[in-house]
Amino acid sequence: MSKNDTYYHVYSATMDGCDLTKEADAMAKESWLCTGCNSPKPGVGAIDVMIRAAPGTESLNAAIGWGIPIASRACLHAFGDDLVQRELFIGRVLDQHGKEYIDWATFRGRHRVIVRGTKHACTRKCPECGRDIYFAMDKKYLYPAPSPDVSLFESDMCGLVLS
Repeated sequence: MSKNDTYYHVYSATMDGCDLTKEADAMAKESWLCTGCNSPKPGVGAIDVMIRAAPGTESLNAAIGWGIPIASRACLHAFGDDLVQRELFIGRVLDQHGKEYIDWATFRGRHRVIVRGTKHACTRKCPECGRDIYFAMDKKYLYPAPSPDVSLFESDMCGLVLS
């Protein structure tokens, strides 16, 4: 990544994340959720989630306590279907009765970057899955340095990073 590379971080503007149902939470802990950092285990692809209430009106949302980004399909479509299909794993969003919210999808990046900052940084490795967990403020940069061959990344903040 050179100083001239420009990346855009797109993430939810709401603090009202989606909650998984109790059944979905239990299933997540048995299969795809790392209980050390409450994020999907490394290597997990598409994830279907069952949530307690509709995602809301924001184009991007998340099941925040589980690290699952949720987007309107229209939002994902705006990035280009070919790019989304090439760079993301897409899962379904279901209501508490198992009916699909057809206008919504979960997404997981085939490539993931951490949006880092230069001040008040703290970092640790998850003792269960080995993932880097990071928090910082101020001027942002990406870690690890993004591959120039990739145009769309999942961010550690349940968002998307685009070149």
